[in-house]
Amino acid sequence: MLVVFYDKVKNVQNIIDKIKSNDILIVKEIYIEDFLDEKEKYKISESDVAYILCNNNVLINKLIEKLSDVKCKILNKEFYMQNYDKEKIQKKLLKNDIKVPKIIDFNEKFNKKLICKPKNHTLEVNIFDNIKSLEMFLNDKNIDDFYIEEYIENDVEYKIYFVNNKVFFYENVENLNNEKLNETLNKIGKILKLDVYSVDVIFNKNEEFYIIDINPSAGLFMSKDAQRELINFAK
Repeated sequence: MLVVFYDKVKNVQNIIDKIKSNDILIVKEIYIEDFLDEKEKYKISESDVAYILCNNNVLINKLIEKLSDVKCKILNKEFYMQNYDKEKIQKKLLKNDIKVPKIIDFNEKFNKKLICKPKNHTLEVNIFDNIKSLEMFLNDKNIDDFYIEEYIENDVEYKIYFVNNKVFFYENVENLNNEKLNETLNKIGKILKLDVYSVDVIFNKNEEFYIIDINPSAGLFMSKDAQRELINFAK
């Protein structure tokens, strides 16, 4: 059975309902907080497959520890054990020759557009025209919670799902016949030890593509094929 664990802060019920609509008999949902408090109440077996819809690393680590004696498969487990934040992910990809926007040091002089991103997945992304406007934004915030990237002018942007070494686009969006992109997405899965993830990819006018954002807790909301492939993990 596919067991979807999610936290009480993030409202993902509509996502879970979509996943369950593919095969309600083999999908079960559990709040992480409830499982941590009353593990014995929930019957999780070695044959179950756990999928985590949560961006809170503390909760995720506690959940993985609680599940350790059950020995069920936990999708993306190796990734979660690394405690990556978004900045560390981008640096890891860059180190492995994956094209990502340049990460800019806060002390660097930069007069072009910037993107200020939270290191976790819970805060908004902001775009600034220059470093001065960025400094004003960060004035009353903890700078260690953010990192900055160069702004990439894009011609087109795609949200893509990666599930079990297969690539899925939004429904009603034609799949790109781009061998290099498919190779890159598979490479990312291997580098970060991800079974399932979503990614934003932008193409510039020269048809070069950049990896913008990796989400290991992908809801697969816009692709029934990706949802079905997720369920295949439990069969």
